[in-house]
Amino acid sequence: MLETEFGIGAGIASLSVSAVVAGIALASLPFGMLADHWPVQRLILLGGLAVGACCVFVALTHTFAVLIVARFV
Repeated sequence: MLETEFGIGAGIASLSVSAVVAGIALASLPFGMLADHWPVQRLILLGGLAVGACCVFVALTHTFAVLIVARFV
């Protein structure tokens, strides 16, 4: 679907999955340290709001580069 929508190859389209995995991997360390100092419920709420905002942004984007950045965030 990404290949058709954005006119890209399968290798480039796979970046959309890689961006999510890289974002989760890089965010684990700082958010782990934050969880030691802040209530976990607050972090879950903020994270959920950020994910929701990025999902809306991904759904509305028309360029593949912006889609990758939003999925990474």
